[in-house]
Amino acid sequence: LHARRQQEHTSTSSSSMHHDESVSIKTQQRQLNHQQPQHNDTVRGLPFPYCRYGRKWEDLHHSTARSLRTHLGYTRIGWNAAHDLENSQYNDIDEESKKWIRSHVLCSNDDEQNQKVWDCFVNHYYNYWWSDIQDAGLTQYFEVLGWTRDVWDGGNYNSYPASEFSSFEELDEAEQLAARQLCWFKDKWNGLSMEQWDPLPQPPQNISYDHDEHHPPTASPTDELDRPD
Repeated sequence: LHARRQQEHTSTSSSSMHHDESVSIKTQQRQLNHQQPQHNDTVRGLPFPYCRYGRKWEDLHHSTARSLRTHLGYTRIGWNAAHDLENSQYNDIDEESKKWIRSHVLCSNDDEQNQKVWDCFVNHYYNYWWSDIQDAGLTQYFEVLGWTRDVWDGGNYNSYPASEFSSFEELDEAEQLAARQLCWFKDKWNGLSMEQWDPLPQPPQNISYDHDEHHPPTASPTDELDRPD
């Protein structure tokens, strides 16, 4: 498997997060047993972002997909797999883009929570320096996965730990638990497109995250903006 770390640390970040809360053994075991998050799952108190990961591109309302493409640059491939924007931590994203992330990606106006949810579930702290990881209280999880300050900040691909090249199934139990505390779950860790996730995470019933669902689409499903890339 190719390394999931998608970019080197080329810019200084000063993001700081609250220290993580302790997780009970029972909660850890429940997280390990779930192949995909359930609607009431949280990681260190952070809610799972169903708005981002509970909807394939093909399932989005046409107007929602158009807004994501026009304002944030998402495409079918970028939404169902990974998009360059997601290489950035939340605090490094420009304010105009954050507006659309709030309404169409995270579906929340709570920016303090959005920063934590984005950096964990979407960016997985890849744009952090080791000092940021320490400030966030996450060092223990990265160390279980084999990371050290020198290796993380050095960005030398040949020095990356074995976990970075392992499938989720190849990780031992402690590594799987550590990965989950960094908001990974099996199919995302394994680099699968959302079209291959089994099952797709399901949001709570009777809740819709489509910001534009009640607005008539301005183009048909065969519009150029809605064609697969």
